[in-house]
Amino acid sequence: MTVDYLINFAESISQDSFLYKLSEENQRQDAYWILEGDLKLIVNYQNEWWGITEKNCKVSFAQQDNVWDLLAGTQCIPLTKHNIKSYPSLDYVFYFGDLQISTWLAENNWQKDWGFNDNFKDPVGQDYVNWWMDNYPLYFDEDNFIIEGGWSMIWPDDNEPLQYDGSNEFLFCTIFGGEPYYEVYRYRDTGKFTTYFRIT
Repeated sequence: MTVDYLINFAESISQDSFLYKLSEENQRQDAYWILEGDLKLIVNYQNEWWGITEKNCKVSFAQQDNVWDLLAGTQCIPLTKHNIKSYPSLDYVFYFGDLQISTWLAENNWQKDWGFNDNFKDPVGQDYVNWWMDNYPLYFDEDNFIIEGGWSMIWPDDNEPLQYDGSNEFLFCTIFGGEPYYEVYRYRDTGKFTTYFRIT
């Protein structure tokens, strides 16, 4: 196995995604990062304004009314979203890999749903992780604020990564300002939302 093979596979299952960055002059404003209070951000989702709120260590995602009244007199940062490609972490490459990747895992006595950790000895695995981190917005620019869609991060507290079975749609993850990060998913069958409070 080579890292180039893994990268080519990752590119074949890459997804369209959006990255929210500071709005520049005359750019459309798609979200607002709130600098004070329980409401952490407001984002335009399906042509309606929704907010992520943290209160008493619980996170919620709910539609927001009277947005301009909410923002009036509030310190906030306007954000604009940009198209990017989202590449899967090595855990997803393991899980969704083709026959050659499955054979490579078997040669390393590894199962596809174990995810990647330090016990995986082939250095090609770490080479891919390094490439992926160079391309994942959490790692390459301190001025990245939010990721929308694409492949989600797999966190240390994930007992079962939420995109393995396709029942959940990854919507948003905040990546600005350090931990905690806030993550939002939507259940495809019911349309209901679930939120997570992420700490690495």
